[in-house]
Amino acid sequence: MRARLSRSEVAARAGLDPSVLSRLERAEYPHRIKSETLSRLASALDCNDSLHLAAGLPTPTVQELNPALQRAHLAAGDPATRDGLRRLELRGFAARFDRAALGRDGSQVDEMRLALAVGRETGREVVARSASSELDAAGRRFWTAHAAAHALLQSHGCRWPRLEPGEGEANYVAGALLAPDRLVQAAVRSCLIPRSEELWDYSCADLTAEVAERLLVPGWVAIQRIAEAGQIELFLPLPEEELEEGL
Repeated sequence: MRARLSRSEVAARAGLDPSVLSRLERAEYPHRIKSETLSRLASALDCNDSLHLAAGLPTPTVQELNPALQRAHLAAGDPATRDGLRRLELRGFAARFDRAALGRDGSQVDEMRLALAVGRETGREVVARSASSELDAAGRRFWTAHAAAHALLQSHGCRWPRLEPGEGEANYVAGALLAPDRLVQAAVRSCLIPRSEELWDYSCADLTAEVAERLLVPGWVAIQRIAEAGQIELFLPLPEEELEEGL
């Protein structure tokens, strides 16, 4: 058992009969396990949503946010679809802080406000890196957002050099916290509008670098969020028939 708990201790924490755990361990549970039972076990074992994901059930957050998404999750038979639905769920975690964490001019997320807002909602302290940190500004901001993501996901923080299973999800949520869709779209517009007459000489790499600078995020976060905000198609080649029509 996780955390070296006996079956009876886990059952007591979860408010379940030990025989239920015994049957689950032997895969002899006669009915489809209830989401409520998994939530009790997850709380007892401090393992967040992993039990729901392993059982192919929508996580509690999905159930609360959108019944249609819950049905889609149950119908998703392939890993890629499940991963996509999980990313939607993770973006939902970040979207709750779109406005609460904005800086005064509204063009960037203020990482200190973000840490305070997430701390208030989760009841967990989010430690922000100070300006004296050895990290550059973008790295420092991402480190703070990453800590906030762990608090939102109710997962353990980083324990370098050991990587916890939820690190990838924490990275994803951190990027969404620092670069909400509307800020990304506004940054892209502010980069492209002055160059409307010279876009042929403006590359996706140029855009990524400028957006990363404007939002003060690492470059890999910028390109990921540009793509997810639906802005990357600006640099996709036009079909030949459209090119011919424009000539």
